[in-house]
Amino acid sequence: MKKVLIDLGRAQSKAQAQELVAREMGFAEGYGRNLDALYDELTSICEPTAVGIFMPLGDPYEMDFDLMLYFDRIREVFIEAEEENDALAVIFGDLTDNPGHEDDYDDLFDDEDDWDDYDEDMSDKDDYDDKDDLDESDMPGDDDVLVLDLSKYKK
Repeated sequence: MKKVLIDLGRAQSKAQAQELVAREMGFAEGYGRNLDALYDELTSICEPTAVGIFMPLGDPYEMDFDLMLYFDRIREVFIEAEEENDALAVIFGDLTDNPGHEDDYDDLFDDEDDWDDYDEDMSDKDDYDDKDDLDESDMPGDDDVLVLDLSKYKK
């Protein structure tokens, strides 16, 4: 099985994103470097291929909005191509970007009741000698997401 990792955080433009995808996927020189060509290439893959895609991390207010939309369109193309091609498996760095896992993110404070419980429980920390009193639903667990910031490792 071919394994490919693509860090879109390294691309600063649409052209760079297409070049990065083409290089990492090993597409031929004639690759059209657009979303339609990307779909065509992905759906024609015959060798079992697993692709891990990492979207850019950081403050969304400091990022180029059009570029972020383009990255999202690339994500959608990979998802659609995976549905059409049994030889292609795509996994995104953020669990909630993966189809079927949009609601799996279990934030420690995902609703107002968690914050209310936290305020009440932590009002007197000295009373907290026994871990058994903690509410298990608010503890880190298997459903929590770890986000890796790969932007520090730009070449």
